[in-house]
Amino acid sequence: MSCGCGSDDCRCDEVMADLYEFVDETLSPSQIHRLAAHISGCPHCAAHAEGERELRALMARQCRESAPARLRGRIVRTIAASDGQNGMSITISESY
Repeated sequence: MSCGCGSDDCRCDEVMADLYEFVDETLSPSQIHRLAAHISGCPHCAAHAEGERELRALMARQCRESAPARLRGRIVRTIAASDGQNGMSITISESY
């Protein structure tokens, strides 16, 4: 799929396939550069990238609520009780 933005180096379908990794910056530097160049000249892909960034920012703001201390304690006790079962060792940090 091409949007007609004139970019032969990178197609819209390639950008959409790698959009999440692009926004997460988990692609190689050369891949990020190539996709960024396409996105800067393609309104269609730019809108999708911006929408994904906005969604992630919203989720980061809205998902800050912690579980109640009583529930966290119960979870930690349950995990600690299972330590060593099935040959697994569990380490619990104090920052929970």
